[in-house]
Amino acid sequence: MKPLKLFQFFAAVRDTWALQRRITAVEEWISAVEGEIRAVLERCRRIEMRSMTAQRRLDEAEAAVESEDSKDAVPEEALSSQNGGRLLSSHQLQIQRQILMRRAGLKQ
Repeated sequence: MKPLKLFQFFAAVRDTWALQRRITAVEEWISAVEGEIRAVLERCRRIEMRSMTAQRRLDEAEAAVESEDSKDAVPEEALSSQNGGRLLSSHQLQIQRQILMRRAGLKQ
């Protein structure tokens, strides 16, 4: 082998090592980005669950407001398990509705 060819061979090997280091760095960067994406997706799932819960509370509050119109019927929220099945006074029902609306993110 001529000395020039030998030098070109080692130069190519050196370039290959540099390329391998760059590839490794890119792979590490991709791995880090994938981890961040997983974290963002998990946060999105949690936010979705919270919004579904808020929507359910809003629906319950709206149903309670509608049921208030009929005085003969006992409101569903008055017998909820949160208050041990006891009936709530009209003032307590109003306060509870306000709390539910606030939790749902609605203005009164």
